[in-house]
Amino acid sequence: MRLTGMSKDDDSWREALWRTHEAVNNGAKVFGDWLLTMRGGLDHSLADAKVSDGRGGEERELNDGERKRRRILLALSWLSVESELGAPQEYIVDTSKVIEALEGILKKRGL
Repeated sequence: MRLTGMSKDDDSWREALWRTHEAVNNGAKVFGDWLLTMRGGLDHSLADAKVSDGRGGEERELNDGERKRRRILLALSWLSVESELGAPQEYIVDTSKVIEALEGILKKRGL
């Protein structure tokens, strides 16, 4: 980028640009932390919650496909899944450990 100030001698814009960059990154970190915390706290009962038509009408039970998709979404919310491509070796998790973690979460929730 070829950013410049109003005059060639004016570098004051650089500090403002850097503060903006830091503010955006700090905001993204706060939002990301909040989102991870919220996802981990989603209750398993959401997988079976009834569906409303959104217009104040009657609620209906979920069909099997809807229930399956909700369960997958909840499991993915509780356990972050990331690619191991380029990850340091000490951060790569064995698949069996992920399954053990999910089983532990489900047991803790009484399922």
